[in-house]
Amino acid sequence: MSYRPRDSQRKKLYAAERKHSLWVNDSQFDSVGEVQKWVDNICKSRWFKNRFPRYKLDLSSLMRDGIATYGIKVLDGRGRLRANGSTRGFIKLPVWTRSHLHILHEIAHVITRRTDHNGPLPAFHGREFCANYIALVRQFLGKEAGDELKECFRKSRVKYTRPKRDP
Repeated sequence: MSYRPRDSQRKKLYAAERKHSLWVNDSQFDSVGEVQKWVDNICKSRWFKNRFPRYKLDLSSLMRDGIATYGIKVLDGRGRLRANGSTRGFIKLPVWTRSHLHILHEIAHVITRRTDHNGPLPAFHGREFCANYIALVRQFLGKEAGDELKECFRKSRVKYTRPKRDP
């Protein structure tokens, strides 16, 4: 059984996110249904399907509560203090976390490999998560937003690239 490394950069990552010009602690969507539509559009995109083929699932297997979803189910997060992304394919979003960056942060948690691979388990907010998060922001909020997030990470010393190997 593999153990997950300590989540040593969580605090730095949260501080870096708050410096981003698109960071808001306020809902940008009127309902969970609107968030689900945006997440479905992300999951249906060619870019997403090519980069994360695990979520290229058969639509018929994703009928939940009579609503078709494409890979990631959005739940309302009622009673939660924070948003949550699970590798089981769902994100939970309290009202105040229904903004673009919060949602992409939680999608990055869903898609960052945690199990079913041969290497060590990644930290929850480790390099692999951060690289996926930047890629999502760049693809779905624009190059400038992705570059700004990368710069916020760099200034806050959040690691987002593969470690350099000794020769």
